[in-house]
Amino acid sequence: MRGWLNIVKTSKARDKIRKYVQEKDKIPVISKKYAEKKETQKEKSGILIARGVKNPSFKLAQCCLPNPGDSVVGFAAKTGMVTVHKKNCNKISDEKVSKKKIKIEWRQDYSDFIELKVEALDRIGLLADVLNTIASTGTNLQSANAKILGEGMAECSFKVKIDDLDHAKDLIQRVGKLQGVKKIYFGNLGI
Repeated sequence: MRGWLNIVKTSKARDKIRKYVQEKDKIPVISKKYAEKKETQKEKSGILIARGVKNPSFKLAQCCLPNPGDSVVGFAAKTGMVTVHKKNCNKISDEKVSKKKIKIEWRQDYSDFIELKVEALDRIGLLADVLNTIASTGTNLQSANAKILGEGMAECSFKVKIDDLDHAKDLIQRVGKLQGVKKIYFGNLGI
């Protein structure tokens, strides 16, 4: 009977089948749509895992800009917001005062589009060099933007698809070797 839920076309028929199965089996019926939604939520879990915090939301600390693969630590507020710092960050002592320290780790199998930001000395060919480096790693690029920050600095932003944590680390390492690059960080890690 449950297999019919995937076959019938009208919601009226689906409802009648659900009602019959529930009465007969005395157990709840999970529709295909609900199961797909649950699977999608599972797949879309973020790049960070927090131990001991239910439904956490993450914020990357601006003082140390942690990147995938960095050794990190989290500080959880009562609201469930977890601020993520590099383990060697000088500002950690400020967080300790008001928040609970928790274990944070990067998901090795994370695969999604993320925003890569590169701050570098403004020069001719900067954007082209970064684009060529991204392409050389076989990374799928969805968008690219560049802007002048002033004082001889420029920022390039890219929406790229990483395949896993090692891919993200390789990307950071290669782009970091380019001439004039001062800072590399991920603006949006799906968190």
